[in-house]
Amino acid sequence: MAGIEKYGWVNAARGYAILLVVMIHVPQFLFEATNISLLANTGNMGVQLFFVMSSFTLFNSYTKRSREDGTNTKRAFFVRRLFRIAPQYWLAAVFYAALSALYSKIPTNYLYLFSNIFFINGLYLPSIVYVPPGGWSIGVEMAFYLTIPLLFRLATNVRSAVVLTIVAVVASNLINYAEYVYVQQHELNWVALREYELYFWFPNQFPVFCFGVVLYYLYVTRAISVRAGNWLLFGSILAFLGLCLVPFSVEYPWYFFQKEYIYAFVFMTFAAGLYASGSRLLATELIQRIGVVSFSLYLNHFFVLMVLKAIEKRYFAWAQLHAPTLLGYLRNDLVLVAYYVLTVFLAYNLSRATYRYVELNGIRLGERLLERLGWSTSAARN
Repeated sequence: MAGIEKYGWVNAARGYAILLVVMIHVPQFLFEATNISLLANTGNMGVQLFFVMSSFTLFNSYTKRSREDGTNTKRAFFVRRLFRIAPQYWLAAVFYAALSALYSKIPTNYLYLFSNIFFINGLYLPSIVYVPPGGWSIGVEMAFYLTIPLLFRLATNVRSAVVLTIVAVVASNLINYAEYVYVQQHELNWVALREYELYFWFPNQFPVFCFGVVLYYLYVTRAISVRAGNWLLFGSILAFLGLCLVPFSVEYPWYFFQKEYIYAFVFMTFAAGLYASGSRLLATELIQRIGVVSFSLYLNHFFVLMVLKAIEKRYFAWAQLHAPTLLGYLRNDLVLVAYYVLTVFLAYNLSRATYRYVELNGIRLGERLLERLGWSTSAARN
């Protein structure tokens, strides 16, 4: 499969990101975990790992493309990103909107649907979580694309990238605190807003991408030795497991320590450790293959979980009527882990098809358009 040899550590990190995301959604769709709930509930931070790696990849690509595309770099960049994301995303949006119309009996909100299709859901809060499921992160990422040409000029080395990240974190905290004051003055539900719309939207997630810019300059300067990389890997994994036990609060003053930024730092060090150490133990071929199709898998795993949920509800209802002694064996952590493995397996194989027939063809179509417009002379590649 394309992409295994090149930047294997990047694909491995993406693989871990999607495995984390699936980990949070399996209990949400099926039934809650008990003894492994702390770990499972941390799976939502997999999106932060996606954002860090996306930022790294974008800076890496923009640097190389600027040499090839010259004065057309910006225009070619935006065309490539659109054709990289839109075909699979639009297909998923139409598919899930049709499913919702057929089975949920909830009327389609076309304003929300078009906000998602045109990628402004990362800024327009009422539509930030609509269709496709998980589409909020795609809208946020598309908003980040618009900042790349400017960030490319502002962050030119490790030091300036670190300064950019610190400024972004401070600015985001000030915005969040201003939101908190406004919500308190208008007697709104701060916790509900903070854990939903205000958590998802672009200004809150922007600093996470900045950690990926730092990662890029650490990578190009080869600032980390193999030995240091091994320690970073060990330390970041230990930190991740430790953070699972931390009860992060959305109430001030504790909310000045936002978990998404803390996890972003941990994931940045994990990724740096992956490339510096050259670990084949963690960057296995399987995890890299999962990473290659991670975008499709992100969108497709929701459908797999919908199917599994329908099946699980039926046989659980049957057991309640005919075999109540089996109920304890049908819903426990071990069964949940089995569902998790099954979800990954089914979604991965479905995603191999959508990656091949939708994603890759979209990339090729974008390259052909650029060549026809005379904005690029490079061969098609991701």
